[in-house]
Amino acid sequence: MRIIHLEDDYPHSELVRRGLGNAFPDLTYLRILTESEFNEKIASLLIEPPDIFLLDMMVGWADPTSGISRHGEWGFMSAGTRAAKLIGQHSSDVPIIIYTALAADSEEDQFDLGELTHRQVMLMHKDFDMDKLVKSVRLMIKRFQRV
Repeated sequence: MRIIHLEDDYPHSELVRRGLGNAFPDLTYLRILTESEFNEKIASLLIEPPDIFLLDMMVGWADPTSGISRHGEWGFMSAGTRAAKLIGQHSSDVPIIIYTALAADSEEDQFDLGELTHRQVMLMHKDFDMDKLVKSVRLMIKRFQRV
C-alpha cells in the first residue's frame, strides 16, 4: 500500500501515518509539505502511481521560511482542489481523498473539481477519526480495484 499525503501540519501527518500504518502494515507513506513541491513532483509520482492520494485542502505554496508566496484566487485555502485537478490532468485512475477542516459548504468555488468525478474524488472532513479515514481509504481503493 502506497499513500502520498499532501500535508503541511507535522502532528496531523504523524497521526495519519500511524493510523494508516496500523491498518495497512505494508504501508509506504510519502508526505509532501507544500503545493509547489507537489506540482514539481506530480509527473514522477505518477510513473508508479500510489494506491491513493490524501490531500489537505489548506497547504502553503512553499515553506514559509523561503519567503515565496504564490496562490490563486482562493490562496492556500484551495490548494487541495488545485492538487486534485493536477492529478486528474495526468491520470483518471488514481483515487483521491481531500481531507479538510473546511466545511463542505464554506465556499463552493474552493471545492470546484472541474472534470474530476465523485468516483475519483472523495471530500472528507478532517475529524481525526482514524477508523473513518481507514474505511474511506479502503472504499476508494476498492473502487479502483487496488490492493
